Formats: sequence, C-alpha cells, structure tokens
Amino acid sequence: MRPSFKRTASNCRAALTSRTALASRGLGRWVVGLVVLVCVGCAAPASPREPTASRTGRPVDFAFQGPHGEPVRAEQLRGRRTLVLLLTTFDMASQLMAQRVNEWLHTAKPRINALGVVMEAPKYALFLETYQQTLQLDYPLALADHATLGGRGAFGDVSYIPTLLVLDSLGREVARLSGPVSDERIEDALADALPPP
Repeated sequence: MRPSFKRTASNCRAALTSRTALASRGLGRWVVGLVVLVCVGCAAPASPREPTASRTGRPVDFAFQGPHGEPVRAEQLRGRRTLVLLLTTFDMASQLMAQRVNEWLHTAKPRINALGVVMEAPKYALFLETYQQTLQLDYPLALADHATLGGRGAFGDVSYIPTLLVLDSLGREVARLSGPVSDERIEDALADALPPP
C-alpha cells in the first residue's frame, strides 16, 4: 500500500534536516539528491490501472431482474465486451458513471454492451425506470440479488460504489475500476478486453 503523503513528507523533512551532519562527512549533495529522489518516488501517485483478473477465469454468471421483473442474464451480454456498472440511485458518483457508460455504449469501436446493476434492496425496483429515463440511459438496469448485495454473488465482494467491471466477449472479468474513473482508464480497460491479435 502506498504511504501517506503526510508521512512521506515528514520523513523527507527529517532526512533533509540532517544534511549538515552528512555534509561534514563529505557526502553532502550526493546524499541529499538521493534522499530527494527517494522521497519523490515514494510520494508519486499510484498507478491509475488496477490489476486485472485472469483471462483464463470462468465467465461471470448472473441472473437479475429488471424494473418490471424481466430477467437480465449474463448470457444475453456475451459476444461483445461489456461494461457492468454497480451503482446506487442516490449518489452523484453513480450518476456520473452511469452517464459515462452511456457515452461509451454509443462511441466504443467495436461496439460494446452495457448493464447497470443497482445495489439496493428490491423494494426500490419502482425507481429504476424513472432513474433510467431521467438520466436517458440506453442500456438496461437490473436490481442486484441478495447474494450480490451480501458480497457472495457473481461479482464477489464489492466494497466501493460505483464500481465498473469490464468483461471480455466471453464474459470474463478483465478489469474492476472503483469510483468515478476517467475515460482514459475505461479506454485502457476496454482495450485489455479485446481478444489477442
């Protein structure tokens, strides 16, 4: 895990304050330069790409219900790369990502599928259609089942909402991106989901 910036800065200050002692031993500039390089390396942001799942894994298998009780199954999405957005209807980050996924649905080449899985109790099913219409989403929404809500479903433990899953055309998870993520990260993950040349 990356050290906190505050702790790293404190360690760097401590190392730089001992510069006088080092200079008296003839190490001076070389050591100070090395300390600065190490501090900059430690404080650098983590890689924007998260580790991807193995492409040799089994396809993700799920069966949810849409707003009117219609089945939404994993098999319906196979054959194309798919963005599966795990979201809630009440937070702005989920709304932002829902609209971003909608844009990718219309612009990605080759074409992709998309699905929104609402991580809320079944009693909120009546809000799905309104949510979909209000945000003008052109992909289906479904309610997560109890196993998925409890972290025992097809997507495993989901500790952050929104979470965007990128599946390859066989339905295998290739990437899992948490929070509001940039178009660049989505583009990279979709590229990873392409079949090898």
